Amino acid sequence: MTDDTTGKSALRVHRRNWRRLAAAAGVALGLACGAPGAKAQTPMGSAARQQHMEEIVRGLHRGVTVREAAISPDGKRLAWVEGGRSGGIRVAWLDDLKKIADVTAATSTNEECREGDVIWEPDSKAVAFFSDCAGPGGQLELYVEKLDGSP
Repeated sequence: MTDDTTGKSALRVHRRNWRRLAAAAGVALGLACGAPGAKAQTPMGSAARQQHMEEIVRGLHRGVTVREAAISPDGKRLAWVEGGRSGGIRVAWLDDLKKIADVTAATSTNEECREGDVIWEPDSKAVAFFSDCAGPGGQLELYVEKLDGSP
């Protein structure tokens, strides 16, 4: 049994760290997806604020559903599962958010697979994930995709 005070303190630290990680991932993902509100924030006057709000409203139809996200152990990349049942896995380099790679077990572009449970290798050189591409709707299989193109 742990001291109640220590347990509460550890829980607060864990929640604080989780919130920071979630906020950082959200900002990075917003920038990578081209979210209109993901620009660096500066103080705005009422006209600028109105224009900013109109830009956000125009961008609402461009929304993307993200089921899960994982930051690489070296902190240089972000992987996420985008879309619904037939969504794919995308990886963005945080130092160059225009550089995004699609990761999939699909063998053709019209193949619909369920993919998810993304996790990074400890050295940040590959992502592992589960997919039903071998038999859609069937058992999920584990795939590892190296991001440098090597087998």
